Amino acid sequence: MRKEVLLKEEILSDVVLEKEINNCLLKVDNLMLKTKDEFFLSPNTNELKKYDLIGHTQWTSSFYTGMLWLSYEYTNDDKYKNLAQKHTIAARKRLEAGGGPVENHDLGFIYSLSAFTDYKFTKSEYAKNLVVDAADKLMLRYISNAKIIQAWGKMGEPGENSGRIIIDTYMNLPFLFRASELTGDNKYRDAAINHAKMATKYLIREDYTSNHTYHFDPTNGKPIKTTTHQGLNDTSCWARGQSWAIYGLALLYKFTNERFYLDMSINVLNKFIELLSEDGISFWDFDCNDFKDASAMAITACGVLELSKYTNYDENVSLANAIISKLINNHYISYDKNEDGILNHSCYHYHKNFGRDSFVAWGDYYYFEALIRLNNPKWDLYW
Repeated sequence: MRKEVLLKEEILSDVVLEKEINNCLLKVDNLMLKTKDEFFLSPNTNELKKYDLIGHTQWTSSFYTGMLWLSYEYTNDDKYKNLAQKHTIAARKRLEAGGGPVENHDLGFIYSLSAFTDYKFTKSEYAKNLVVDAADKLMLRYISNAKIIQAWGKMGEPGENSGRIIIDTYMNLPFLFRASELTGDNKYRDAAINHAKMATKYLIREDYTSNHTYHFDPTNGKPIKTTTHQGLNDTSCWARGQSWAIYGLALLYKFTNERFYLDMSINVLNKFIELLSEDGISFWDFDCNDFKDASAMAITACGVLELSKYTNYDENVSLANAIISKLINNHYISYDKNEDGILNHSCYHYHKNFGRDSFVAWGDYYYFEALIRLNNPKWDLYW
């Protein structure tokens, strides 16, 4: 699809924008009644279009927390803040318990939208200390020989995940920059920059499509091979990975002021748009034509709005508007109070048959974030 065609989509009116935000608030209110204090949401909805209630164990746990903070920021209603702060306590318990739920690179996702955002609004020392402790835990995944952050698997153990990086980590790197800002210690920032350089070199192809994962020898840092985990195959372009790169690279420009990352984000975005199907909504992989992934569109809209702060403001805001309008006009949004989710027709993990054509926690969050950004161009990042 040509960008010019996408930009012809009707711009959201203030009335529609307010309606969409209010729908998100209604969904959050319903989830609050369902979850109470103790439970979090499964990554995707079940056949009844409900999120299952689970412990604070998933990489997706903080997206509901992030929606509470978005709701608080928009309404100034303390009920959202009070529950979100209970989530910070749950996130602390998760970190102290250790084990599998914190042995991964997604600590950035988990603690950006909980501990860091809590600190952003409340200046709580409890939240600040949790940011630093979680960042220290994430730093244990940094392999200095390869200058990378290993995504998955127990550190030091052989296997397919040893020395493996994935494109999703782009969105976890801002957390390390925040830790440096809070402590004055550049070790977090330096690790993030080193990883960003390696990720961009080996995960972004010459044509600006993206690989999902890449493998390095953790002992000497030697690059080995490209693979995929959630894409169609090793040479295809997984749509959500492309969207993680768009947003993550834009954020890298914010934190480093290196033009290279801004230009790369723009180029990856242009490729994303070029690969869109005729209806302007991405399939889960750009080499497929079966299930859509609306969550990739929502993430991309947020990335475009971040780019608007640095270049081509009017065009990028119009582009983000067009993406959100596509989702609304193509009936991707649920207004049914009996359905837990907001943004339908997303795809979590095609190969494992997780969340095909489903609501997913991050899709709901990023859709809400995009609306709040459109409503407030001066919105201050949670990342």
